[in-house]
Amino acid sequence: NNYDEIIDATPPDHTSSTTERPKWMYWCSRQNAEWFADPTVDVGVTNAVQHTLLCVTPGITIGFPVGTRYEDVRQFEHTRIIKDINREGGCGLTNNTACVDLVTAFPMMAVRSRTPTSAGMMGIRMEERDALDKDKRLLLWKLLQSEKYFGIDADDVRTANRFIHQNIVDIARDNLKGQCTPGHSCKQSSKEQLQRLTELALMKFKGISIDEPKQVVLEDGNDAQ
Repeated sequence: NNYDEIIDATPPDHTSSTTERPKWMYWCSRQNAEWFADPTVDVGVTNAVQHTLLCVTPGITIGFPVGTRYEDVRQFEHTRIIKDINREGGCGLTNNTACVDLVTAFPMMAVRSRTPTSAGMMGIRMEERDALDKDKRLLLWKLLQSEKYFGIDADDVRTANRFIHQNIVDIARDNLKGQCTPGHSCKQSSKEQLQRLTELALMKFKGISIDEPKQVVLEDGNDAQ
């Protein structure tokens, strides 16, 4: 089956012995693409991040063979998967670190949107110090649009970017209502960011001048910022 094929293809340094077979395994993408809603660029902004000891939620795959029940698969917080598995193991292999594989093959990656719809409001603005250079961002944008890999439609991205910024006040207010409710984040910093977003958006709608760069419109769907 597919699980056995993947296990057989796992590099030798991720196996404990030739006779051991894991009851379950985690695969974590080490890199992810990030998309930021940005009113100054019609398709928003893309960037890429590589992690060392962190599994982002959209980049996690769990596999287990026939004979292993779902209830038997260990569950971990995504920020602690690597640390806890390395310490505790549990997949049936002698070498705990072999229970999780950090996938580095490019372009195998997760795609995350970083917008004010996020309950935690973490990293919703790209820091220039962390940004790829222009040529690499262009390459990433072309990769995301490629039908071979992700097939993301530029027009859909434009629509999402425009919708977020046309409805930013309602989005921020709705997010504020959800703060500190069961299953959601509860951080004072998130509340402050959302309140500030609301205030800035209302100032703009009322015609109050705020420091804002001119929008960049990309004529060619294959170009990007």
